[in-house]
Amino acid sequence: MIPGHRGNSFFSAARKIGIFPCDSNLKVTANLLTYSFFIVITFNFISLFGNFYFIRGTAKSAKSLVNWIAFLKSVFDNVFVFIHVIRLRIEVSRFRGVLRKFKSLPRQNMSTTSFKFTAVFFVGSIRHVILAIALLFTTDESNASSVLMEASSFYVHFCSFMVILLFCSLAEILSFHFDNLTKDSTYDIASVESKLDRHDRLRRLAEELNALFSWQLLVGCFNKSVDTVVYVFSAIDIVKGGTFEYEATRDLVIFSEHALWEVFNLFFLARCCSQIVDSFGLLGVKVLQLVREDKNLYESDKIQLYLLRHQDFEISACGYFSVGYHLLIVVATTSCTYLVVLVQSFS
Repeated sequence: MIPGHRGNSFFSAARKIGIFPCDSNLKVTANLLTYSFFIVITFNFISLFGNFYFIRGTAKSAKSLVNWIAFLKSVFDNVFVFIHVIRLRIEVSRFRGVLRKFKSLPRQNMSTTSFKFTAVFFVGSIRHVILAIALLFTTDESNASSVLMEASSFYVHFCSFMVILLFCSLAEILSFHFDNLTKDSTYDIASVESKLDRHDRLRRLAEELNALFSWQLLVGCFNKSVDTVVYVFSAIDIVKGGTFEYEATRDLVIFSEHALWEVFNLFFLARCCSQIVDSFGLLGVKVLQLVREDKNLYESDKIQLYLLRHQDFEISACGYFSVGYHLLIVVATTSCTYLVVLVQSFS
C-alpha cells in the first residue's frame, strides 16, 4: 500500500475495521466508503446499546459509578471514531489527494512503530476478550449483556486507538522522508534547490494531513484528557473509601490501568507530532550551515528566499492548540487542578 513500507498489514487491518477506506492501491472508492460508514455505525450502535442495557440493569447497585464511567468512556470513543469516518466522507476529495501524494513518495525500505504498538494494544485489551469468554460459561442470565458490552467495547476501543495510530503512522512516514533530505552527501546549488523543492512538497502534504485529521486530534486529545482525570479520580475515591474488598480492589486495578493507557495514548500522539516538527526543521539548519561554509550557495535566488522566509510548521488541533510534548505538560497540570477540586468537593 505505502511504497516501501514494511508495516502495510497495519493499514490493511485499519481498512478492514472501517477507519481507512481505501484499497491496496490507495484508491478511495464509493463501495469502501459505504462499507466503512456501515460497519462503524453498526458496531458503534451495538456498543452503545450494550453498555446502556448493562447500566440499566445495574443502576441501583453499588457498582453504578463504575458502570456509568464505562458507559461515558464508550460514548467518548464512539463519538471519536464516528467523527473520523464522517470527516473522511466529507473531505473525500482531500483524502484522495493525500493518498495520491503518499503513493508518489520515493520508495524507501522503512517501517513505523505503529504496527508494534498495535500488538501492545492487544496485550492491554485482551482482558475484554477473556472476560467475555469467561462470562459465556457462567449461568447468570444477566451475563448476556456483559458479553455484548465486553465484545463491543473491544471493537470501539480498538478503533479509537487505531485512528490515533493511523495518523501517527502517516506522520512517521513524512518524518522519515524529511530526515532523508539531510542524509545526502552532495550539496551543490542544484542538489540543494532540488531538496528545497522536495521539502516544500512534503510540507504541503503534512499540512493537508493535519487538516484532514484536525478534528480527530481535537476530539482525541479532549477524550483522552477527560478519561485520564475521571479514571484517576475514581481510583483516588476507592482508596479514600478504605475498603479493599474483592470488587473494590478489582475496580482500582481497572481504573489505574485505564488511566495509564490514556496517558500512553497521549504520549504516543505527542511523540509523533513532535518528531515530524523536529524533522521538518532539520533541512533549514543544514542549509544555513552549508551557506556559512560556502558563500556561493547564497547566489541562488531559491536558497535566499528559503532562508529569508524561514517557514515554521506545527501539528494543530483545529487551530486551538498545537500537539506535541508540551501538550502532556498542559494535560498533567489541568488534570492535577481538576483532581484537587474534585477531591475537595467530595471529601
